[in-house]
Amino acid sequence: MMGVFEWSDELLVGNKNLDDQHKQFFALANSINVVNASPDSVASSLITLIEFAEEHLTFEERELARVGYRDALFHKEIHDQFRKQLAILVQKAMQGQNEKGVMIEIKSFVTCWLYQHIRLVDSLYKPYMS
Repeated sequence: MMGVFEWSDELLVGNKNLDDQHKQFFALANSINVVNASPDSVASSLITLIEFAEEHLTFEERELARVGYRDALFHKEIHDQFRKQLAILVQKAMQGQNEKGVMIEIKSFVTCWLYQHIRLVDSLYKPYMS
C-alpha cells in the first residue's frame, strides 16, 4: 500500500495560485485507490491526475517566466524529463503490460516525483514570488 502524501505549509511557495494547485494535486493523488477500485475507475482517475499535472507544470512555467526566475529554463527541463518518463509509463499501460502494476507505478511515480519536486525544486523559486 502506498503512503499518503500529506499537505504541509512547509511546501508553500508564496504564490496563491501555485500553492492552491499543489494542494489540489495532493487531494487528487491521495483520492486514487489503485488497490480496491475497478481498473476503469483507476484509469480515469489517473488520466485526471496526469492532465492536472500537465496543466500545473505549464502554468508554473509561465509564472516563472513572468516573475523573471533566473533558472526558469532549467526548471522546464526538469519538467520535460518528468513528462518523458510519464509518457513511457503511459505507453506501457496502453500496451496492456500488467495493467494494475503499471497503474500503481504511474500513481507512485507521479505522486513521489511531484512531492519531491515541490519540496526540493519549487522551493528554490520561492524568493521570486514575494
